[in-house]
Amino acid sequence: MGQQRKNKRYHKYAQLDVSVIIPTHNCLQYLDKALRTILNQQVNSFEILVIDDNSSDGTWEWLQQQQRNIPQLRSYRLKGVGSARARNFALRRVRGEYIAFLDADDYWHPGKLAKQLAFHKKNPRIVMSFTNYHHTTPDKTDLGDCFGYWPHFKNVAIKDHDFHELPNAAERIFSENVIGTSCVMIKTKVQRAVGGFDRSLKSAEDWDLWLRFCKFGRVGYCNDELMEYLVRPGSKTSNRLRRLDHMKIIMKRYENYIKRQNMWSVLHAHGRLETGYAEYYAENQQYIRAFWHHFKACCLNPSKRNIRAALANMYWAWKSKKEKQVA
Repeated sequence: MGQQRKNKRYHKYAQLDVSVIIPTHNCLQYLDKALRTILNQQVNSFEILVIDDNSSDGTWEWLQQQQRNIPQLRSYRLKGVGSARARNFALRRVRGEYIAFLDADDYWHPGKLAKQLAFHKKNPRIVMSFTNYHHTTPDKTDLGDCFGYWPHFKNVAIKDHDFHELPNAAERIFSENVIGTSCVMIKTKVQRAVGGFDRSLKSAEDWDLWLRFCKFGRVGYCNDELMEYLVRPGSKTSNRLRRLDHMKIIMKRYENYIKRQNMWSVLHAHGRLETGYAEYYAENQQYIRAFWHHFKACCLNPSKRNIRAALANMYWAWKSKKEKQVA
């Protein structure tokens, strides 16, 4: 009887191939393009769950109109709970064997979903996969791809058009979080086991979930840029500092586990975090603090870029001091 109940629960969400989850807040100007890229993915068995998190730009009314023409679309409205809770709300309602995420201001390239789904079906032991993606601005400024930015990952990634299993996934993703939420696909059955996004984290909760999946099972990746990530102007630097602080919390959660796999990954991750703090303080013209964090980054993760940045911060700290003396 217990197994029958378990099978019944499983079939409740396994009747479709993929559930696509889109949280949105005041992104109506981008949402239509995101939806169209899903509908053009050449996948027949799917659903789209859009969670309108208290938008004030007409998103909810627009979604009600779209549901009349898009039978796969299911929309829900919440009262400003944040992206983590909005995604968790959707996770409890998915009916797909697999789950794909897409932010309202991002969009997929043609064939992304079909290619990723085929990889999972051919490799059922893969619990999560992700792709490379491209950064762009609203005015079409090219900011490059994701994998190419990370020095260690770009050296291990196989540079072809296929999906591959990522060796030592947990230590790779702990060392360099190359995963963009909008290019991820996860196995629903495994998501039920590892849980959803941690609501106690106000930032970087996606990285925490990916690390849980990496610990649980096998992970795949593709070097193709199959998603466009929109870098919108006006993001507050305070949000960046909050993300760094929460990354530190997440690192403490997984550090002992990663140490047993590869101590160098832990050192590299700490160096990356120190670089993040250094860049934040440099942007706010706190050059002495920036220099100190870049110095620690150089000790943990020596690189020419860190050394040059540390010397630059030392110069600007000296120049700022001299200007104050003159004034």
